[in-house]
Amino acid sequence: MSTRGRGRARYVPRPHAPTPHASTKSVRSSTQSTPGPHASIKSVRSSTLHPFTSESVHEVTSQVSHSDTSSTHCNTDGTSKGKRGRGKSRSLKLAKLKNQGVRLPIQICKVSGRPYGEASEKFTSEIGIVTRQFAPQNVPSWTDISEEDKETLVAYLQEGFKFTNEPYAIESILNLMHDRYKSYRHDLRQRFRSFPTMESALADPPENMEKETWKFLCEKWSDKDYKVRCGKNKLNREKLKVLHTAGSKAFRKVQYDERDRATGEELGLVELYKKTHFSEKKEAWVHADAEIRHYKLEKRQEKAIEEGSCPISDEQLSIEVFGQKVGYIRGLGRDRKPSTTLSGKLTRAQLERDNEAATREAEEQRRINEELVGRIQILESDRTEYNAKVDFLMQ
Repeated sequence: MSTRGRGRARYVPRPHAPTPHASTKSVRSSTQSTPGPHASIKSVRSSTLHPFTSESVHEVTSQVSHSDTSSTHCNTDGTSKGKRGRGKSRSLKLAKLKNQGVRLPIQICKVSGRPYGEASEKFTSEIGIVTRQFAPQNVPSWTDISEEDKETLVAYLQEGFKFTNEPYAIESILNLMHDRYKSYRHDLRQRFRSFPTMESALADPPENMEKETWKFLCEKWSDKDYKVRCGKNKLNREKLKVLHTAGSKAFRKVQYDERDRATGEELGLVELYKKTHFSEKKEAWVHADAEIRHYKLEKRQEKAIEEGSCPISDEQLSIEVFGQKVGYIRGLGRDRKPSTTLSGKLTRAQLERDNEAATREAEEQRRINEELVGRIQILESDRTEYNAKVDFLMQ
């Protein structure tokens, strides 16, 4: 089995282990350094072979920062040139640190959900490797992968990288894995379509993939209902006329960057839609329909204000003007998840947000109660002292 791009030696499944594209449950059961199939993500994190300490953070930061002081330029082969041509590129040094067993620190932006820092490129590359190697392919789509398997994928990343365990970070990592999973599944489908017949495709599975898994995918792509659905999706994509001007930047990041610096208030849906669909360079809307939609957003918001109620929420405004969409809120990008499903039930993301808000509220109430108890104790002490003075004067 090839180990190209795998990072650390113990990170790759052993030769007797199942193929990389089998279920992660079978991979975990055959790898001694990985947790059991029923281990929670907390136990997975606590069983990491190389615990990450603040000292190692300082060590990694100092070594990486030292590479920035060389003032060298990297060639295409990864080596450096210039007056100080003795060192190697930053990416090679980070790879060397990771191969030595050092867990590289990674920070994840709360706004955009993207990793940043010295080792961010290495981290995103490793996400793709982990997804291709260990994410099960014998399922219809990413959403059919169990939460247990997803937790194990995150645990594999924690063997080489240190990042926060906050829900927003885990969700961002899973979103990146979802993108890599779809991309790899597309590559596999392109391979399938290159064969003239079904029999020839089944006879030549991809390297390191089980025949049963490849057969499952081939039968899925040959299904008549699947082909009909793909044809409809293709027609829908061809009907897309209204593009945006944000480029690769997430809408959530645009909201944050264009916020009011004095108050910290971010752009609402009306302002955000104009910012992402009006070309300042051409001084024109990207499409006539975009101008019409923006006009509808403005009128609906003005109507809500005239009725004497508070300004309508961005999510409700999007549903009334654009219609409800599964998985994201139209006009706000894919990073903003809806609070309810099409059936009106609260989504998991909204439940987690409500739980976090309730936790913060309970913590704040506990702090207030502690302050009140402290004040009562002070008043009781003052009253006792006052009574003692009154008794002394009366005597």
